[in-house]
Amino acid sequence: MIAAIGVFLRKKVLMLPGLTQIVRWAFTAEIRFCWVVSLCFKAWEQLSDDDRYCLETFYGDGNTYGSSAAYYIAEYLHIEQPTAYKRKNRALDRLTVLLFGKS
Repeated sequence: MIAAIGVFLRKKVLMLPGLTQIVRWAFTAEIRFCWVVSLCFKAWEQLSDDDRYCLETFYGDGNTYGSSAAYYIAEYLHIEQPTAYKRKNRALDRLTVLLFGKS
């Protein structure tokens, strides 16, 4: 839906007389950015709650190198810490496939 709106708006704006090339480029870049962000949100929403929790815990704002992210995931999911790393890797693989497709 957003992509269709972006294509429609781009065609209409690019046909307006008097627009400079810079304004045209900025408008199309903004539409592309909105389209990419919407794809990222859709992919994120398709992940399970456990996958999102794993990724947020490992890669969220409060995480630093050497933090106990694996410990928190293990406690939350009632699993061993080595399994928490595997769950994180699996969640990252799922997100990658949702974003870029399977090769």
